[in-house]
Amino acid sequence: MKRTIFLQLKSIAKEFISSLSFFPSAQLPQQVDITFDNTKTHVSLFAPATGKLKCLNDVIDKVYSTKTLGDGFAITPTNGKVCAPINGEIVSVFPTKHAIGIRDEHENDYLLHMGIGTVDLNGHGFKSFIKPHQKIRVGDVLAIMDLPYILQHNKITDIVFVALSKENIDSIELKESAPVAINDEIAKIIIK
Repeated sequence: MKRTIFLQLKSIAKEFISSLSFFPSAQLPQQVDITFDNTKTHVSLFAPATGKLKCLNDVIDKVYSTKTLGDGFAITPTNGKVCAPINGEIVSVFPTKHAIGIRDEHENDYLLHMGIGTVDLNGHGFKSFIKPHQKIRVGDVLAIMDLPYILQHNKITDIVFVALSKENIDSIELKESAPVAINDEIAKIIIK
């Protein structure tokens, strides 16, 4: 009986989400993996770049390593292509093109920060393909980083993704540090 109720609830939830006008297609977005384990919603995150996945504790900048802004992950990229790790909407693009604000369909806010110390480059070394209020889907190209340029200017190329909505997020389950490719599932956010 419990299994039947669970399946009915899951079906109703998927039907409701797929009917929302937020999503252009009538299909459930690929990164939303809803389960009702302890009444918690899980949202999958995908690699925004190809490179080496690492936890925030390993990021050289203490703002991120101490999780002052929130929990998340980092990737040391092997190429400059940066893609959307989650479906949502662009909230802001910093004038220096090194940071992007994203809001997901659960109204959670995220920061995608490209490089450490790269604000000093004043936008040089970055090409942006997005604008505020633009809807994005997992895998959409957001920006290109000129890794050689950034390294020549003694900056770190780590791409940091932070969940800023601490009040809405219970935890983030990150896969082990390892090489990853764009669109690999690398983490799950557990929503309160």
